[in-house]
Amino acid sequence: MLRRFHIEELLSFIRRVDAELRRPCTMVVTGEVALALGYSPDHAIVDIEVWSASDRVIWTAAERASEMIARPIHLRQAPVDGAGGMSFESRLRPTNIERLRFLTILVPEAHDLLLLGAAHDPAWAAAARELRRAHPLSLRTLLARYHEMKGDQSGQEARATAGLLAVVARLYGNAKAAEIERRIKGRPSTPHKRGR
Repeated sequence: MLRRFHIEELLSFIRRVDAELRRPCTMVVTGEVALALGYSPDHAIVDIEVWSASDRVIWTAAERASEMIARPIHLRQAPVDGAGGMSFESRLRPTNIERLRFLTILVPEAHDLLLLGAAHDPAWAAAARELRRAHPLSLRTLLARYHEMKGDQSGQEARATAGLLAVVARLYGNAKAAEIERRIKGRPSTPHKRGR
């Protein structure tokens, strides 16, 4: 079973990485670590999923920081094969981690975070309820971001759609997900039969 790290361990590791840096650097994270750092600090993580980093020295700093502790948290590159494109980057939010000198960590806005994660793994939609407890979510915004994400992608529409439907089912139920699926695929809703 994979070891999970809680927020205190995560923040301690991030501060060690920061201590290894000698100039300002920015790291965009996604997945579980973005959920923990940006929205739900009770969420435990397995690793740090990096969407992008302004400088390769972040990876080197993380390796050096890992050598100093018995159970290091590993950085890994997030899958960026089209899911999400670039449009979400204009809505990135800074984390509020105290005592960092050089490292800035950004997380996706809540709707973007859900859709990015679920586009790669529909099971990640399980985080939807946890995220909604920490941050208001809107079905209208989810649909708008889905269409934006779909437009950014090349050949990844099926994954974006599966992710959206998994999130909608978690938050609003299977009937609403089926309705959205019909709408996306251009099929009319099933009419209700009236009793005579």
